[in-house]
Amino acid sequence: MKRKKIPSLPLIIAGILLILNQLLNIPSITKTDHSDYIIYTIIKGISILGMNLIPLYLGFNYIYFKKTIHKVSKYIIIYFSVALLTNIVNFFLCENNTLKYFWTTLFPISQNSYPYGLSIILIFISMPIIINFLQKISNHQLKQILLISTYLFVIAPTLFGKDIWSIQAGGMILFNTYLVLLGYSINRLKFINTNLILTKSFISISVYSLSTFLMFLISKNTHNDLSTINRFNVSNSFFAVYASIYLFILLNKKLKLSSDFTSNFLIISTLITMLPSNINQINNIFSENSNDNIWLLCFRIFLTLIIISLILTTIFTWLEHTALFTSINQKLQFNSIDDFFINVSKFKQILLKNKRLLIVMASFYVITLIQMGLVALAANHGTIFELFLNYQAAIFLSTFILTAFFLLMYLLTNRFWYVYGFIFIIELLLTISTFLKIQLRHEPVLPTDMSALKSANDILNMIDPIIIILGIIIMVIFVIFTFTLQLKYQKKYQIKLNFKKRIISIVLLTTSLFGLLFINHAQSVPSKVFDLFNIQKKFFNQENGARINGPFLQFINNLDVSVMKKPSGYSKKNIHKIMNKYDVRAASINKTRKEWQKNQTFIFVLSESFSDPSRVPNLKLDNTPISNILNAKKLNSSGLMLSSGYGGGTANMEWQSLTGLDLSALSPTLPTPYSQLVDNINYSPNITNLFDEKIAIHPYNASLYNRKDVFKDFGFQHFYHQGSTDKLKYTDKIPASPYISDESAYKETERLISSNNSKSQFIQLSTMQNHLPFDKKSYSKTINISGSAIGNNKDAIDNYIQRIQYTDTATKSFLDYLDSLDRPITLVWYGDHLPGIYSGDSMSKYAVSLHQTDYFIFNNKSAKNNIRFNKLISPYSFSSLALKQANIKVTPYYAMLTDITESLPASMNDPYTTVKNTYNGAQVFINDKNKIIKYSQLSKNQKQLLKDYKLIQYDIVSGKQYSAKWAMQKSY
Repeated sequence: MKRKKIPSLPLIIAGILLILNQLLNIPSITKTDHSDYIIYTIIKGISILGMNLIPLYLGFNYIYFKKTIHKVSKYIIIYFSVALLTNIVNFFLCENNTLKYFWTTLFPISQNSYPYGLSIILIFISMPIIINFLQKISNHQLKQILLISTYLFVIAPTLFGKDIWSIQAGGMILFNTYLVLLGYSINRLKFINTNLILTKSFISISVYSLSTFLMFLISKNTHNDLSTINRFNVSNSFFAVYASIYLFILLNKKLKLSSDFTSNFLIISTLITMLPSNINQINNIFSENSNDNIWLLCFRIFLTLIIISLILTTIFTWLEHTALFTSINQKLQFNSIDDFFINVSKFKQILLKNKRLLIVMASFYVITLIQMGLVALAANHGTIFELFLNYQAAIFLSTFILTAFFLLMYLLTNRFWYVYGFIFIIELLLTISTFLKIQLRHEPVLPTDMSALKSANDILNMIDPIIIILGIIIMVIFVIFTFTLQLKYQKKYQIKLNFKKRIISIVLLTTSLFGLLFINHAQSVPSKVFDLFNIQKKFFNQENGARINGPFLQFINNLDVSVMKKPSGYSKKNIHKIMNKYDVRAASINKTRKEWQKNQTFIFVLSESFSDPSRVPNLKLDNTPISNILNAKKLNSSGLMLSSGYGGGTANMEWQSLTGLDLSALSPTLPTPYSQLVDNINYSPNITNLFDEKIAIHPYNASLYNRKDVFKDFGFQHFYHQGSTDKLKYTDKIPASPYISDESAYKETERLISSNNSKSQFIQLSTMQNHLPFDKKSYSKTINISGSAIGNNKDAIDNYIQRIQYTDTATKSFLDYLDSLDRPITLVWYGDHLPGIYSGDSMSKYAVSLHQTDYFIFNNKSAKNNIRFNKLISPYSFSSLALKQANIKVTPYYAMLTDITESLPASMNDPYTTVKNTYNGAQVFINDKNKIIKYSQLSKNQKQLLKDYKLIQYDIVSGKQYSAKWAMQKSY
């Protein structure tokens, strides 16, 4: 049989451009800072045209696709075969590929993982329906539709520079459907003149490239960066569409190949380019070959993907004529839409039999979507359309869990409407409460809020009475409506199951729902299920977690939180015994310590992402960017601090340094004490208890980590941050960072150091200058770097080094200022974690080194003494070390911390298991030689000391708090 041939060059060029575009989006290339960056951007812009060529082709050459419905089964087979084969290969070749990618392949719509590829496939198999509709409308109607859709999808977004339809965030199917309409209209209405088409194509692409060049100049001269260079480098800009049309017309008349080969190449090249496991594999190749010429490597991968696409296309074009393929295809095949519905009707009885359950599921789906939309509205972030496109997995999982809960209660009570009404009211209350709470506190409703119901009157006084009245009226109406429906349809809505089946169903549902209590146990089945649905553990930002997971799942995320394992021997008697022990120990320590001066001042400076890059394994610098800080370390007590995070986890170091408590002693399900713990305990002992005046400074907003409430609980009287009533006076930035500079943060601190010599003062400063992202290009490079640790992040590391040079200079000026004051000041200065940019270093090999930052403890001239030490510590030791450095008396609680610091090796979460800052790993101890010490290797005295410490910590964070006031005492 002679195979039909169709114009193939547009699809081949489109496939090549798609592969090129994917490679140019790899971080290694995206973040380059070469002098030819504008050329790179123009090439990337031209590669985007490949995305437009395919839907234009489908619309223009509709004659080949208006009867393709019978081939849907073939394309489905090819899709799953290629996707699964690719995932299997990547699973064994790449250690970072997980089973999640198989899930993504099986459920591409709910995951929305490769929206462009999925939209093309969906449009391709829907062509008969699209063409059938278009052929029924008149030319006048077609012109009207084309004009309106062109304005909506091309003109308006180009003029206003806004992604109105979330096309870049997942709404590709809308724009690609428009391009099909455009291609069809060009063919039918003949409004494109094809004379001098080569010249016109060259001009259109030149105009498109010129628009990018002009935006480069505007961005650089107006904004002093490249933030708007890609204003027109999107597939739906007017210039991109204009160039795509003429490029397509030029290519469409050349080269005809087999329709089977061409259509297979379309699907396979799209899949090969867009599959998440392939993208991950390409990223890994760049990381492993970071020292190679990046452009040459890009070209090699580019050719490899083209060859693989052609090989697979040839194989599947041959396979579809084999007996096995034909047999499978015939079982799945249908020749018309009517045929499809006839096959679907086989399930009609099943659907009708379960229609009530399906309606219940649909209602839960809609409720969840509305919840997420309201959260986005309250948080002023994202749109419901974007949520619908990007977070289907979370919506489906919420729907499944709610349905399972509904079925369990239904099986137990056999009261359909009562159960549905109860769940609906709970969801309604959760929706309204979350909306209001996010507006008030930027946080959704959490399980811990249930305790606040004891103070319901206080809560109600904070809410507008009209809202309360409306809420009560709605609930009363719904309750009456529910009772009416249950009485009227009681017999109709009854479960007809025998006792055995009912019991089995109840047991299975109960077991499944009980698993929700273990979702934060890293290796548990429920945790893996949540991972498969891409549910994120957003403990550090509960508001964002509610936005992307939905309030319901975010609530569930916070159910599985146990604070700390109860140590053996915990009792009131033993706690008091420990308290008495350290009362005596404090008296002993204080014999050699001085009295506190009335105006004693402590300043804790957490320097965001600070660490000495010269200590990073496999990274070489030709000069140090932090000479002043290294000199400060040499002249003062100093050393290295064990950080529990890498690339994040700031608040955890802050919590440990302020409270003297050990994060690694907490449960794995409590990775963020600020968000999960502090609000839920009556007393929060911390170093501010020792001082008269307490001030916190954070030159950023306070939406992360629940800082506003935490600092209030900690006793801070003032909290200076962006948007606070305590206004920041200094807000300048350095060129290399989008955040308030360290210099400004230090000036703010200098301004707030008290001149009152009769009051002691504590100041906590957490800086922001060196927070990611590290992608600004408007800085001068002064230090050269080399080594395999760079991986694919050379520009990020260059940017980071530039920033810490500013930190170094500002810190020197800050120390000089402190030295000039008469007030006795002790400064604890430390980096909280390394930036997560050293992609070339293996965490499995260098985990300890990549979790160590720098610190020093400085006394100004008014507080000088001869104490010097160099020690590897954990952040919980800072308070006791500061008291030691100041050589002033300690309370019993800090006497205990002094002994912990002096006699025990520093402890931390196992750095090999806590890279993502999502779970606490097992507690390990690290000695000064960076060797891990097991608990069994500790001496008898060390074990007893550790037991005392853990009992006191458990008592404070999870026990009866017998020792809380003892730990908070101010007398020495």
